[in-house]
Amino acid sequence: MRQKHDEPQAMARIGNTNVEHRQTSNNKRPIHRALMKRVKAHRGADKTKKMRILRTPWPSRRNSCLRQVEERVSSPEESHMMDLTPCLVYLGTSSNWSFHGQILNLVHQHIRKSPLPSGDLLFDGSAYDLPWDGSRSLPESSTPIIPSIDYAIFLINAVKFHCAQLVHLFDEEEFMANLHAFYSNSESGAWKESLWYIHFLLIIAFGKTFVQHKHHAPRPPGADFFVQALQLLPDTNRLCREPVTAVEILCCISLYLQALDSRNAAHVTIGQAMRIALAQGMHTDMPVADLGETLVQRCRKIWWTVYILDRQMTSLMGLPQNIRDDDITCRLPNFSHSSQRAAALDMQIKLARIYADMTRSRSCSPRVNRTMLM
Repeated sequence: MRQKHDEPQAMARIGNTNVEHRQTSNNKRPIHRALMKRVKAHRGADKTKKMRILRTPWPSRRNSCLRQVEERVSSPEESHMMDLTPCLVYLGTSSNWSFHGQILNLVHQHIRKSPLPSGDLLFDGSAYDLPWDGSRSLPESSTPIIPSIDYAIFLINAVKFHCAQLVHLFDEEEFMANLHAFYSNSESGAWKESLWYIHFLLIIAFGKTFVQHKHHAPRPPGADFFVQALQLLPDTNRLCREPVTAVEILCCISLYLQALDSRNAAHVTIGQAMRIALAQGMHTDMPVADLGETLVQRCRKIWWTVYILDRQMTSLMGLPQNIRDDDITCRLPNFSHSSQRAAALDMQIKLARIYADMTRSRSCSPRVNRTMLM
């Protein structure tokens, strides 16, 4: 019975609670409605903005983005950048340095709303620490230890394996004959005055680069041999007395400098090799009857190596090419025992000519073709 009397009171309390809850909800409802209106309005604005972007045709959005990149990349003010020295560095109009730096700066300004710091860009010769200040002094403490003849032959074979299919860096028969003569009388100081010894140091430096795969030190592999070769390198008058070996040496130096990201020095060095080769008529069809088959074949290999490296390095710098193809009458070398080398050389020459065409078309047009940015 007491339970029946308590039920109306319980229901009354529940009813009062519901009434209070409704009153409280009614008091908060205006605030809730205001908040909901703001949320809906914000969502509506975002939705309208997104719909406006989505309704814009994709070609128009793509062209707008390309127009911004084009205006940024093709602006004449962007041909110079400040390095860490600080010095104003000229970047060729079509060099990958210029394109890389401007794209990074464009992305950095879009994301960080500030220009890209100069310290975040690697300029010429800053990728590795080459232990040489350019002087010709030869302290005895810096002289590298010459490897044994067995290890030297191993390094030479590594260079042949990695480079012989693409470029010509030394004549194997003559080089190996001088190698055995050097190790049979290595105590003689006359070897250090010869161009062959400089050539030998460069090939050893290349070999150490190829056999040492994992390298995290700031100094590149074989740097000691390379630096000593540069210190022993004579002037141009001395190089012109032995032009064939001199051009091979300069090709080695330029290729090693290019690997160190020292592009200016590499481009100047291969330009010197080009001038010596032109002065010796290597770009012409050299007479076999007067010079001999062996020398002519070697000069043909040297010329096309210089041609390929010069085209590549000049294109990377974004600069005009040095020689026209119409002035070249040199034939391809004869690889009678290796059709693969002949095919590889032919492809390298065709690719080098494409580099020249791209650089020429870019230098003739003041603006970037949009198809090159896609």
